[in-house]
Amino acid sequence: MSKIDLIRNEIFNFLDQKVLEFSSIRNYSLSILDELSKFNKSHIYTELLELILQLFIKHKEVYIEDFIGKYIENNRELNSNLEQFFTPDNIVDFMWDLSLESYEDDGKDFIAILDPACGTGRFFISFYKKQFNNYLKTLENIEIKSENSDELEKEIKESFDKINPFKKNILFYSIDIDLSMFAINIIQSLIFSKIYPFTLSDKKIFHTVVFGNTLLGDFRDYYTISDGYLIKSEKFYNFLVESYKKGGLNEQINNRNKKNKKSTDSQKELFN
Repeated sequence: MSKIDLIRNEIFNFLDQKVLEFSSIRNYSLSILDELSKFNKSHIYTELLELILQLFIKHKEVYIEDFIGKYIENNRELNSNLEQFFTPDNIVDFMWDLSLESYEDDGKDFIAILDPACGTGRFFISFYKKQFNNYLKTLENIEIKSENSDELEKEIKESFDKINPFKKNILFYSIDIDLSMFAINIIQSLIFSKIYPFTLSDKKIFHTVVFGNTLLGDFRDYYTISDGYLIKSEKFYNFLVESYKKGGLNEQINNRNKKNKKSTDSQKELFN
């Protein structure tokens, strides 16, 4: 059995225990969200993070994947209950490769990325994985020229920037209509933002997770994760709302809703 399989199995065993304790993965994730919303921290979340970090150290392997999504995917009862349909990892990675190939600099000092139906956050995690792999390539290929720690950090940053496809701040938006998926995205984003070497670059990743209906443009709650911290930033949320308005999405949604009121009412009923 590979190191990755061993790491995955131990995480799955941990989640099995939590499902027994909380009756479902949904209840477990919502309990974490409840603690995070009150105190900006959670003992349960810390427990999961510590387990993952310990496994990485134990097996001398850092492996990034959609752990909670894989767990749900491998447990059919959970998957049918949550009604999640997961995009295969190779397709997610392929879509990222296409996006990177077609990326053109628009002159702005940031890049905005939207996942309108994020589920457990597989597209965002794939993005993290690609950036982390760039970091590993940096460490493998860098030629150490200085023994001074400050100079060494500067050399690593310069080497990282050469292979980093994004030379700007990243505004990543993940939206889902399911409150448990909203919670799982926040949990996994916090975990991976603790692992990702942010100090390698002056450019930051701001991941805003939104509980809302993309089709209706109806957003109910949000959190932003950056550098391992959970913040309630109106700045990033307002940017999303304004982008909806500027892009004419609200008008398109309203026009479509007038033509198909029955479908709209059923979506609102589902959301509420």
